[in-house]
Amino acid sequence: MEEFTNLFSFSGGPVIILLAGAVSCFFGKKLLGILILVLGFLIGFYFLGPMVMTKVGEEATWIPWVAGVVIAVLATVAWKVSFFLMGSILGMFILRSVLPENTPGLVLMVSSFAIGTLVQLFKTPVIALATALAGSSFVSTGFVMLSKQMGMFSEGVGNSESAETIVKYSILLIFTALGYMSQMKREKN
Repeated sequence: MEEFTNLFSFSGGPVIILLAGAVSCFFGKKLLGILILVLGFLIGFYFLGPMVMTKVGEEATWIPWVAGVVIAVLATVAWKVSFFLMGSILGMFILRSVLPENTPGLVLMVSSFAIGTLVQLFKTPVIALATALAGSSFVSTGFVMLSKQMGMFSEGVGNSESAETIVKYSILLIFTALGYMSQMKREKN
């Protein structure tokens, strides 16, 4: 996190972090698909594309574009099935530890698929909580950075390190709760 905060330590950086965090906190679930698509394209374009170009030849300038689109599509598809697969695998581990060793494989497989389906069905609250938590961590970091720039947590003002920690975690908890409730309320409407 230190490298991240150093990157945005210029005067407008904390404001950008704070605003990006607020957007993620309150609209993270709605924007998650777009974010995955964009990040998938950027990973394909900037990382996979140049690696392939070194093998094929530098004159094939179209390769990063194709790699970007391919990775964007793969990331989107992987995102769609990831909760089901994660739930199924987790279900298999839980069932293996709870059920007797001689439980038939078909029972384990059907049960783990059922657990995967349940996880898929309840992914909305998980996504809302995760994006609210991620966004609120950016909000609290941006607020603390902005406060430091204004001299709020300077030496000589009580125990500035403990005050900074209290403020940071208070903002984190408040914004996580507000963001989660806001996203879940929009989900019901």
